Amino acid sequence: MTRYYLSLCALGVSAAVLLSQTASAQVLPRQPRAKDNPAPKAKTNPAPKPGDARREARKPAVPDDAKDARDAVKDRAKDAKDNAKDRAKDARDDAKGRVEDARDDAKDRTKDARDNVKDARDDVKDRAKNARDDVKDRTKNARDDVKDQTKNARGDAKDVARDSKNAARQARKFDAEKVKANDLGLSLKDANDGIAISDVAKNSAFVDAGFRSGDQIVSINGQNITRQSDFIPYLFGPSVVNAGRVPVVVMRGGAQQTMYVRPATIIRNYETVAYQGRNNPIRDFGLVVDGRNDDRVYVERVIKDSPADQAGVQVDDEILAVNEQQIETRNDLARLLEKYEGDRIDMEVNRDREAKVIEAKFLR
Repeated sequence: MTRYYLSLCALGVSAAVLLSQTASAQVLPRQPRAKDNPAPKAKTNPAPKPGDARREARKPAVPDDAKDARDAVKDRAKDAKDNAKDRAKDARDDAKGRVEDARDDAKDRTKDARDNVKDARDDVKDRAKNARDDVKDRTKNARDDVKDQTKNARGDAKDVARDSKNAARQARKFDAEKVKANDLGLSLKDANDGIAISDVAKNSAFVDAGFRSGDQIVSINGQNITRQSDFIPYLFGPSVVNAGRVPVVVMRGGAQQTMYVRPATIIRNYETVAYQGRNNPIRDFGLVVDGRNDDRVYVERVIKDSPADQAGVQVDDEILAVNEQQIETRNDLARLLEKYEGDRIDMEVNRDREAKVIEAKFLR
């Protein structure tokens, strides 16, 4: 840009010099009249002398040449000025565009930074919320587990207390002086210096314990037994009932074997009701029941291949009715099974809080 201004100044100085030379030029002399001066004689042009060419060049320019020079200087100055304006305008536009681009870029970066900060904040909030929810869920699950464990423990304690109560109640009802081995499904006979088993009912607890026909009973809970009348007192004495498992030693095939009997289980399964028939109808149907409550009857065990097993009765079923007649006690169940002996019966049970009707054919 500076170079252009210097050029303009040089052109201006040149034009001023030309104008001053034109103004200071001498006025051409007046042409003499013909009457004043006689016509000159023809002369031959002498040969040019050295220095004439320089003197000819120093002659001032005519007015038309000066005007053309001035116009040329003006045009050049005007072109230079326009060019300078155009370049200045282009420079301003370029600077303005760069400023706008920089401003837009700064806005975009600011917006991106703001969005990133917002996304980071939202991510932190989401993680915090998820962490809180996870802690809540874990706390709730732990609390529920504790509640369930407490409930189960309480239920187990109630069951143990109820079973103990029922066992004690049934033990009080059990009269060892009146009960015979045949009532429990075991037939005895005298043997050499002792007693032996002549028959074991297939649905009795003694079969489950492993007793067989022909076994000679040697001792019960460490007491040698020699008479049939000693079997019940030795097995169901006051000091033996609550002892848990009682060892019974038998002689089988020339060798002694030890069987274990739970007197409390036998007492719990024993029915004190006097039936018309010889056998226990509940046991004949294939069930061992436990009255956990005074007004409810639960299945404690199902004898394999029995009518109850074939009908689909399951352990822990609560027996509600037989042929639409309500069951409240084991005596009710025994009475109805004996009543409908040989007939097809519909037994209603409560299984997993859902009532089911089971069809069975009770043939003794």
